[in-house]
Amino acid sequence: MRYDILELKKIESIIKLFGNSKLTRLKVKDGESEIILENKIFTGKNIVSSAASTSASPHNDLTAVKEKKDQEVISAPLVGTFYTAEAPGKSPFVQPGEKVKTGQTVGIIEAMKMMNEVKAKKDGIVEKVLVADGTAVEFDQPLFQLKD
Repeated sequence: MRYDILELKKIESIIKLFGNSKLTRLKVKDGESEIILENKIFTGKNIVSSAASTSASPHNDLTAVKEKKDQEVISAPLVGTFYTAEAPGKSPFVQPGEKVKTGQTVGIIEAMKMMNEVKAKKDGIVEKVLVADGTAVEFDQPLFQLKD
């Protein structure tokens, strides 16, 4: 079977996105071609063994941000690569200290060569940008911390 470079890049992209996701199984079919990807399902036993190290994990720190009542978090709506600006070299959509309005674009997530806007769900002031430009992000990962 012959594969061209474009097809291989698409396959590599699918594998990378799947690897960064919480999905356990993915089946992609295109005509006669089919790809099935599977991850092992981890039980609580696997997680308990590393409980001592998880308390210092950045994700746990970010989860704690969600619990503050006077603050809001803008989270990733999908898995992909997060960008703070429309293009390299351009100004970021928002910076700490700036006011944002509901529906305002605050970032972009690239997934499968598609650019998806990340929008503010409520008015507020950007307190922190929690993810660096060009970083791979997970679904529902906190990206921005807002205050009222």
